[in-house]
Amino acid sequence: MSLNKLDVATLKKSGYMKQRQKDLFVVRLRMPCGNVTCEQLPEITRIAKKYGTGYIHITTRQGMQIPNVDIHNLDAITKELEDNGTPPGSCGPRMTQHHLMPGKS
Repeated sequence: MSLNKLDVATLKKSGYMKQRQKDLFVVRLRMPCGNVTCEQLPEITRIAKKYGTGYIHITTRQGMQIPNVDIHNLDAITKELEDNGTPPGSCGPRMTQHHLMPGKS
């Protein structure tokens, strides 16, 4: 991530939410339908300990997010999450009407 041109709104669309604490972000994982494999879980735990504070938040929408990630570690955590098959995912309403209403365009 370019610290010189940090665009928090664009980062949020990609799964990175700015926390109130200086330089800390929550990283949301892309998990279609809330599914994650048994092989992916230990890696998510390891990554949360390495880049966060060892906590993983389960969201009400069946997702996972890693809080307390320093801004300087966003590139590294992104790479490790991608390698694990659980890359950062979008935040907020990002589905199109087509996805919300099958058969309608």
